Amino acid sequence: MPLADVATIIAPIRTEFRKPTLSCRSFSWDCFIRMALGAERRNVLGLVLRAALAQLGIGLAIGIPAALAGGRVLAGQLYGVKSYDPIVLGLAVVILAACALLAASVPARRATRVDPIVALRYE
Repeated sequence: MPLADVATIIAPIRTEFRKPTLSCRSFSWDCFIRMALGAERRNVLGLVLRAALAQLGIGLAIGIPAALAGGRVLAGQLYGVKSYDPIVLGLAVVILAACALLAASVPARRATRVDPIVALRYE
């Protein structure tokens, strides 16, 4: 497998895992207060996942038209390149969505397992 293929696979995974982790760290205080006041763990988890899906939706709304425009530019400059490949575009959307959900659920589940009173005393 060439280096470019490996980089293409690792880059979105690295980016998608970093954003929700940072978001969850800054959001953890709010989660702990909600849990200390009686919110259920699944409600807090759903709140974090909805925020991640909103970020994913914005990214796809910008990224899909940009990918289509970039494909048209490349098709005009390179011989034998299609401007639109629905299978590849759909596969990219599915992979990014799976990475975003996994990246958001791991730190959110970790944050909901912590006792909120202990976490609030620590912070």
